Amino acid sequence: MDAYINTWKKYLPVIKLLMKKAIKEQQNFSLDRNDFTKSKSAVRVPCNFTIVFTKGRASNLVNNNKIAKDLAQVMLADAGILSLLAGCDYEMNMNTKFQMVIRSTSEVKPAPVEQEELAVDSND
Repeated sequence: MDAYINTWKKYLPVIKLLMKKAIKEQQNFSLDRNDFTKSKSAVRVPCNFTIVFTKGRASNLVNNNKIAKDLAQVMLADAGILSLLAGCDYEMNMNTKFQMVIRSTSEVKPAPVEQEELAVDSND
């Protein structure tokens, strides 16, 4: 089993919620360092990465690390996140302090403005 899959599954509900909020404004949250450093592997994996999701796909995973690839795998297996990715493009960054930033890279379309009927007072 992949080293970080279960870790990302634990964070998935939070990520999903923050993705919804990120449509309006950038979202930040801190992850628990121990979730990523307690691996039995002696190889130290870099923890900083950027994933760009465009049109429902992770578009830049070729050069990313194992932590990022496992995150993308977990996200792309979740129906709720796939629904969010279908409607909006996202960029996710994690730095070496285990702080994640989620932001929408899609242009926010303004809600349609309903035209109110003007009441004409016939007594004027």
